[in-house]
Formats: sequence, structure tokens, C-alpha cells
Amino acid sequence: MTIDADRAESIADLRAAVREVCADLGGTAAVRTLDPAAGLVCNEKAWTVLSQQVGVAALGLPAAADGVGGLPEILAVAEELGAHLVPVPFLTSTVMGGQILARCAGAGAVLTALATGADTATVAVLTSGGIWDPGRTPFARSGADRITGVAHAMASSSVCPSSSGILVSPPSRVR
Repeated sequence: MTIDADRAESIADLRAAVREVCADLGGTAAVRTLDPAAGLVCNEKAWTVLSQQVGVAALGLPAAADGVGGLPEILAVAEELGAHLVPVPFLTSTVMGGQILARCAGAGAVLTALATGADTATVAVLTSGGIWDPGRTPFARSGADRITGVAHAMASSSVCPSSSGILVSPPSRVR
């Protein structure tokens, strides 16, 4: 993949912005402030800043949903978040959830909410035996905008709060 000079500069600026935000928010020490036993595995402050101010939640999403950039930008952000161990739903929401939803008809409003950082998503597609079987997924549509079911395995068992119904959370947090 060849990237022109302007895009390369834009990616370098994005990488620097993410690096600066990660450092300002406490770097790797911020991970120690979370309590996985309480279901807190996402640094909500970090995600708010990164998604709403820096714009990382929109990376790789369709332009119609206010998405920007593509794979080079996603990789640059993922490298910085990984280097600083910042626990945010970038991979599960923006990359995985966003790419799946981008291929679904009628997901425009949810994608826009993801792109702006107003909402998050995660992917849960396995049966209780940990097997992908489209005929046996433990989810059912219940209404025009709601999916219900129990996920026994998924990309993240608890991420930042969601209002879209796309997020799958531990049973105590399901709305």
C-alpha cells in the first residue's frame, strides 16, 4: 500500500495526538486504577477524549456515518493504544463492531453514534460451545431495534456503557 506524503503526515499527526493523550491520561499506570471485579475494564475518560476529541472512533467507518481514514490510520492508533496499554474499546467497537455494522443494512444511526464516540459496540457471535454456527447463534431480534440473548464468549465482556442495544454486557448490566 502506497501512502502519499500528505496522508503520511496526517497519520503521523494522529499517532502523535494519540500518544500525547495516552500520556496525559496516565499512560500504563491508568490500567491499575480499573477494577475488573466491578466490571470496570474500560477507561471511560480516555475513551471520551480519544473518540470525541481526537476522533479515533470514526476511523475506518463509512463516510456516510461520519467515518474517516482507513487501515493505515487504524494501525497507527492501535499501535499507540497498545504501547500505552490504554483500556478503551477501540478494537472491539471501532474496528470489529464498526466493520461488521458497516456491512449491515439500516445500521446508519448506530454507525454514526459509534463514529462520534456517543456509543460503543462489541462482537458476540459464538454459541455456548464456543462454535460459530449461523443457525444456532444465541441471539434473537425482539423488536425493530433490539437484539436479546446470552453471549458465552465475546470480544469483551464489559466495555464502556452503551445505549444502542448493540453492546452485550454481563447480565447485571444488560438493559
